Amino acid sequence: MGTCLLSRNSWQRYIINSENSEALSMPAASCACFAAPYQTLVNVEELGMDENFAEVSLLTCSLCGQKWIRVLYEVEAFTASGRWYLGAITAQQASSLAAENAKNTLEKLNWYFYGGSYFGGRIGKASGRLGNL
Repeated sequence: MGTCLLSRNSWQRYIINSENSEALSMPAASCACFAAPYQTLVNVEELGMDENFAEVSLLTCSLCGQKWIRVLYEVEAFTASGRWYLGAITAQQASSLAAENAKNTLEKLNWYFYGGSYFGGRIGKASGRLGNL
């Protein structure tokens, strides 16, 4: 799988395996939100906190309408503990999304974005378990 990294000055896109975008089976996969999501996403609904005190939100792309789930987590007492995860979901997944099932929903996706101070300010793509959350 390729990666997508963010520099502080501009987006630097690397090759992302097109099979993963197609596997989403969402018509919006060619939208800019799949390469630089935070530039086009707007907050739709705050879903609350999960059992780990991670904040969960539902976002939508202002260009194509693609739904995204975002999970934010940090331990305020520790430097560089902030991390976020962002994954494209279907309308059906969005309709049943709750803070309690957000982590499980992200972990089942083909891929999701991750970033934050925990990752040294880098943005990348991953799949599977979210790690220390």
